[in-house]
Amino acid sequence: MSLPAGFVEVRSAREVAWVRADLAGLAPDLLWAEPEPLPGAKGRGGVGVLRLAGLEAVVRPFRRGGALRRLLGDRYSGPTRACQELDVLERLRTDGVPVVVPLAALARKGGAFWRLRLLTERVADALPLPAFCAAEPLARRWAIEAAAVAVRLAFARGLVHDDLHPDNVLVVRHGDKVRAVLVDLDKAELVQPLPPA
Repeated sequence: MSLPAGFVEVRSAREVAWVRADLAGLAPDLLWAEPEPLPGAKGRGGVGVLRLAGLEAVVRPFRRGGALRRLLGDRYSGPTRACQELDVLERLRTDGVPVVVPLAALARKGGAFWRLRLLTERVADALPLPAFCAAEPLARRWAIEAAAVAVRLAFARGLVHDDLHPDNVLVVRHGDKVRAVLVDLDKAELVQPLPPA
């Protein structure tokens, strides 16, 4: 798997990290530190915030869903799934699609399995689309339009994501403007986009 431009790979005996170059000097233990809980975060749990080199990083550990959830929990057979999501995020971002800014994908081996985590830059004061619409009823239309633009741009770039839903769109208000960004693109891929016809 090729590494996105601006990222470096850092390896040790039982860990691999794909880290934005300006953060590559951080100690691995700092990247694996226990995050502070992120209020209102949804998903399979464990989402939190780390303060790294003057910025806030959202930490999302990978956890299985479906039938394998109880059997394997947060254990994966290989380290690449987190790097694949980082790659999709960075390629979309480079092409102008509003997504969270990826910082690092981490994998740590314990026994036969790997534990994975993704770090992205925190969007201050952002809420998932449904929560934003409930909290800001006068800005609902702007939020939905911003979310629609983000999704349209991602699809035009060739995003295929079988679990894209309103909670995967974070919305933040800046004065009379509303911005939406896509998050949680686990298992997503980029393919040749379909023509408009």
